[in-house]
Amino acid sequence: RRGLSLARYEIIGGTPLRGCVTISGAKNAAVAGYLVGGKTGTAQNSNGCDNALFVCAAPIDNPEIVVSVVIEQGYSGSYAALTAGRVLAQYYK
Repeated sequence: RRGLSLARYEIIGGTPLRGCVTISGAKNAAVAGYLVGGKTGTAQNSNGCDNALFVCAAPIDNPEIVVSVVIEQGYSGSYAALTAGRVLAQYYK
């Protein structure tokens, strides 16, 4: 597996957490005008579907808010990112 080139790293905001929101499964956490960085995750659940996890901070270069979302049996961190994006949108409204 190839690593992220320096040029691509700079394009996405200079942090892997930023890349998760701009080019990966957490695009729903993006808020226009703010650099959001975050990380999705899943946790196995022996009683059903995986739990969905997402944590993010904004603006990523000087955070003033951090949001952490856990959705039991939420399947994928992408779904938790959607909830976090809604929280950030309200915060910056």
